[in-house]
Amino acid sequence: MKKRIVLSLACFMAYNTIYPLAPSVSASSEDSAQIKSVDENRVVFENGENLERKVDQNGEELYIAGANSKKYSIQKANNEITITDLDSGKTVQKIDLADSAPKKVENVKESEVSKIAASGSKYEYAYQHKLSSEIYVASASVIAGIIASIVGGPITGVITTIATGYAGYKAKKIYYYEIVSRYVSGNTIHVKKQYNFFKYHDYTNYLGTTTKYSSYVGGPR
Repeated sequence: MKKRIVLSLACFMAYNTIYPLAPSVSASSEDSAQIKSVDENRVVFENGENLERKVDQNGEELYIAGANSKKYSIQKANNEITITDLDSGKTVQKIDLADSAPKKVENVKESEVSKIAASGSKYEYAYQHKLSSEIYVASASVIAGIIASIVGGPITGVITTIATGYAGYKAKKIYYYEIVSRYVSGNTIHVKKQYNFFKYHDYTNYLGTTTKYSSYVGGPR
């Protein structure tokens, strides 16, 4: 009997070594539960972190993240995001959004095209980018600030939930698609940018989608 038990245990250990458990398909409820409260200008996390959005008189957005007794400013300018340690005044990280997506991805997933078509809007698909950005400060508030800076606009529940997914995973990078569609009305171009975020480098484990709408008079965007 003892030999059989030992053999069974050895087989079980070998099976788990060769066939590890697959990761969860989506962010866990434990990650999402870290959010205590959120509105368009401020989010508070259960662990004490927070993120605040400020807009100056020129409409420029600045995000202030509080994490681990430190404060960081996160600001996008000229297609570059700068993260600064407000205690030391030193730049922690610069994210060049132009360099992160040198090529358009023309082979669009059928599921993504169908999402756009199913919206029932006038928007027509234009192109998409496959992007990634490194994370130097792996806290939910800073990651949420980076995502909000990429997308632009208010802090949303979707953005904070995506951020907690990355923070819970202790991610070193964020991975996402920027899908652009648009339509023309008179001399105005209406642009829709849809951002689909994923947990892993092979763009699997979907975390969430956030969308930005803009309108421009004149040339294409």
